Amino acid sequence: MAVKMFKLLVRYLIFTLIFILLNLSYKAIASNPDSLVLLAVKDALTFQPSKIAIEPIYTLPDLDYTKAMNMGAIHSGVNRFVLFYNQDGETKFLEADYLVRIWLDVYVAKIPLKAGSIINIKDNVVKEERELSTLPKDFAIDDNINGSTVNASISMGQVIRLGLISKRIDVRLGQRVMVVGKVGNATFSLQAVALISGSIGYSIKVRCTTNNKVFTGKIISSNEVQAGD
Repeated sequence: MAVKMFKLLVRYLIFTLIFILLNLSYKAIASNPDSLVLLAVKDALTFQPSKIAIEPIYTLPDLDYTKAMNMGAIHSGVNRFVLFYNQDGETKFLEADYLVRIWLDVYVAKIPLKAGSIINIKDNVVKEERELSTLPKDFAIDDNINGSTVNASISMGQVIRLGLISKRIDVRLGQRVMVVGKVGNATFSLQAVALISGSIGYSIKVRCTTNNKVFTGKIISSNEVQAGD
């Protein structure tokens, strides 16, 4: 009986120690200003970066930091943040500058592309990691450039810019389309008119010709829109 109680006591002490260590580790991460700034950067971005690197411009005081908030839009370069911290039961803050570097996977030409070429994301273009500060403002990152026409020659390795291509249009403004969908086990189809142009995979607004109801659907072919997407 005594041996069993001893084993239970040892097990309890081990679990307690693990809990304390995990709690201390969590607090250390939570009060780390770099971790808080990195979290603020990720929350502020409207796209998914492939990599982020941050570095404080100057050494920050050792405080009980609780939250970081960016001042202005996040960009590659020096960004200013507000760091909140607890001191003597009060919430205070200070401003800190961080160098932020952001990398993205963008499309570049795999081979030289002549004007009139058709982009094929599985053949003549490829995604490469590039730093945001080196990219043109209209860089291409989405797969919907597939099937687009190149308007001007693009060198091998050059970033695909939206201004240099004409996106493929599968459904045009004013075109009559068939809206297909499913309710329970029953399928339906109805006539509608496209209110904007788009390519396969895009969600567009259409207007039903029978009741003029406007709703959003995803283009699945050159004359079909999937309801509910």
